[in-house]
Amino acid sequence: MAIPELCFPFARELQEQHDALRAAVRWFQAEVEPAQPALAAERVNAREFLRVFREQLTQHFRFEELSGFEGGVGAHDPEIQRWTQELIRQHRAFEEHLDALSARLDATALDAGIPAVLLTELGAFFGALRRHDAEENALILWISRGPTDFARDTDGP
Repeated sequence: MAIPELCFPFARELQEQHDALRAAVRWFQAEVEPAQPALAAERVNAREFLRVFREQLTQHFRFEELSGFEGGVGAHDPEIQRWTQELIRQHRAFEEHLDALSARLDATALDAGIPAVLLTELGAFFGALRRHDAEENALILWISRGPTDFARDTDGP
């Protein structure tokens, strides 16, 4: 779900950051996931990608929280406040989940590739992250235009 043209800078910056994160995930999925799980070089690439992605994701979450969700976006609406607090809770859950996936990758033998089950779990993680981004986009749309018919994903990470 793309954010329509909105009048406030937070929405534009949020869209740009979501686009950049999705591009990084697409690269990972194109370059690492289809590789033979037995290739140790792909494991090294995946480790580096997850390290850098974790840093970018943390910076992105802090931007959302400080510049938008805790920075006054919808601050006077109790429903929006509840929604933003849930999104912030999801940020912590995503960070913890990504750390756990990275630790599992680190625990594999140096000469081993990426276990197929871990690739599947990483794909599921990225899918959940995309749904989270869509929910944030729906929140911005609601703030700018009123409630929408977007079905919130209450099963988050």
